[in-house]
Amino acid sequence: MEDLGSTNGTYLEGHRLEAPVPVQPGEEIRIGQTTMVLQG
Repeated sequence: MEDLGSTNGTYLEGHRLEAPVPVQPGEEIRIGQTTMVLQG
């Protein structure tokens, strides 16, 4: 997952993404004011 320059940022487990990172099941993703949890 990576942020492509969004205004509000993309967060993985509460940390703003600065570079591409892999996402594991159960991790929380926040894009703007929307929060999701990856199920796998």
